[in-house]
Parts: sequence; structure tokens; C-alpha cells
Amino acid sequence: QLRIISMQKGGDIGAVFTRLATAVNELKEKLGFQCTSNLGFLSSCPTNLGTGMRASVHIKIPLASAHPDFKQICDDNNIQARGIHGEHSDTSGGVFDISNKRRLGLSEVECVQDMYNGVKKLIDFEKALAAGFPSFKPDTKSALRRFLTVDVFNQLKDVKTERGVTLKDIINSGIQNEDSGIGVYLGDEESYTAFGTLVNPMIEEYHKGYKVTDTQPSDFDPAHLEAPNPDPDDQFVVSTRIRVARNLSGHSLTPALGKEERLEVEKKVVGVLESLEGELKGTYYPLTGMDDATAQQLVDDHFLFKKGDRFLDAAGINKEWPEGRGIFHNEAKTFLTWVNEEDQLRIISMQKGGDIGAVFTRLATAVNE
Repeated sequence: QLRIISMQKGGDIGAVFTRLATAVNELKEKLGFQCTSNLGFLSSCPTNLGTGMRASVHIKIPLASAHPDFKQICDDNNIQARGIHGEHSDTSGGVFDISNKRRLGLSEVECVQDMYNGVKKLIDFEKALAAGFPSFKPDTKSALRRFLTVDVFNQLKDVKTERGVTLKDIINSGIQNEDSGIGVYLGDEESYTAFGTLVNPMIEEYHKGYKVTDTQPSDFDPAHLEAPNPDPDDQFVVSTRIRVARNLSGHSLTPALGKEERLEVEKKVVGVLESLEGELKGTYYPLTGMDDATAQQLVDDHFLFKKGDRFLDAAGINKEWPEGRGIFHNEAKTFLTWVNEEDQLRIISMQKGGDIGAVFTRLATAVNE
């Protein structure tokens, strides 16, 4: 019998609601409305039971409305999007009528609050998309896709570390490669705190049971390892390999390494590697200028690492390939170090058979030195 409406240009939702409340209260007092304690104000259509209220705004959101997550955002925030000429009408120029979806079981204030919260989310989403928030395919399952929310993006989009690493830098690989498992590559030590809002939940999800506020233990004492050879007759274990990744203090991580800094890292590392004695003594083979015979031998030994895949390439790790990169190994080919691959150092101990203790002892000696 009555559709009581308050409206005006712009987004002053409070003023529109105040006017409506004044009118409804006065009409109710003078007319009396059908109302029950369980169904609220009655209507010919059951969808209007409860408050009978539909609060809406017309907003221009061409980017958000074209995004694959648009419907999910509306559903998550209990709002309904439809054309500006009513239900089942088409939109025009990216302008949508956004209203609360719930009416029964909520107060009038709560209905308007639903609409307001949903509209605010959509506006924030539109702004984020205009500022570069990535658009993922609906079936993307990477950690980046799950943890990079609009709120996180807005918080971090203007952050830059002292070495110049930005949010765009660390997420580029995950954007270019939506089949990534994680989707981020950090550019320096500061990135782990500067972009912690995004990265910390990824760390805790991947390293289950560990909190970033915990303390990481370290024990490289072979005497504490209880690992006698599980296959002393060499019937089952073909070979054993243990490696660690390390990066030098005072330098960028590999995605942010420039040419000069990479060469500086190589020089420092090679100087130390070539000073090793005893079982660890060996030779460094730079990738730049490597002759075919040496390269083939390293391939045959399964030592030669290749240019990084598309994930590393998008992270910036392949810059100026192969300059500043190389391989070190000892004479027995049981100790190997990759220089400036995915990390500045991949320190590797390996040998035939299952003597895990010997492999670990060699690695511990090298890492500690």
C-alpha cells in the first residue's frame, strides 16, 4: 500500500536515512502498520518482510563491476547489484544500483549499515583497481591471490624500502604467472617487515605451526645428529644431497640485485670459496665466457644451472644473464656452490650412498667457515 522513499543527490546516506525515519515514524503513529513480532512489517512479497527496507545508492564502478570477484564481493557483503532502472534492468556506463539484500532479522539501522559497508567496499575496490590492483582469473589459487586483499594493497601500494623495493616488484612474478604456488619474491631484508602484512600470513600458512613471532633455532653441530647410514650395503639409497640457501648481509636479495652489486657479491663469494682448504678445496667456473668443454662437463655432472624459469624471470632474477654467476665445486665433486642463482648462494653437499652424517658434516664445515 505504501512505498515510502527518501532520496537525494550525492552520498549523504545519514541525511537520507534521517528524513526517512522522521517520515515513517510520523506515518506509523497516524496510520498504523501491519506488523508481527516474528515477521516484522508485512508485505505481499515475502522478500520484503522484516523492515521492508531497501537502501540503495547509484555508484559508478566500471572496473569493479567488470572484475571476476564482483559478484563474490556483493555476496560477501550482503548487497545486491542491479541496473539503475530497477530489478533485471541493464547497467549503463558502469553505474549500478547497490542495495542491502537482507531485510528480515535486522533493524532498519542494520539494513542501511549493510548497504553502506558494501558500497564502501566496492568504492575501495574500484579505487584499488584504478591504482593497479591486480585482476586474477577466478581459478587462480596462489597465496598472492588469497592474501592480497584490497585493504592490504591500499596499505602497501606506496611503500618502498631504502633499497627501492616496492609492492609491484615483489608481486610481479605472481601476477605474470597465475599458476604460482606462492607468487612473491622479496627484494631485500627490509621487504620482510615493510611488506609483512602480505608476506607474514603466507609464511605462516606454508610453514605450518610456525609464527613469525617465534625464534628460528639453528644447530649445525654434526655431533647432535642421530642419522647412521640407513643403507650401509648400498642396496636402496642412490645418493644423498643436503643444501642451504644463503644471502650476504648488507646486500639486496637477487630480485633487486643490479649489475654492479651482483658482481660485487660474486667477487666476495669467490674470494672466500677459493680460500677453502682440505676436502672443500676446489675451482670456480664463471658462467660468463665459459667454454663448451667445461660447460658440457658440468652438464654431465648435473652441476650446471640454467637461466631461471618464467617465475624467476618475472621476479627480476635473470637480469644481465649470465653475468656475475657461476659454479664452484671441490675435486671430489661432493661440495658445490651456485653463485647468484635464485639466491646469492646455494651451498650443497652430496655423495653417492646413504651416509647422511658425512654429507651433513661436510655441509656444516663449509657453511660455518
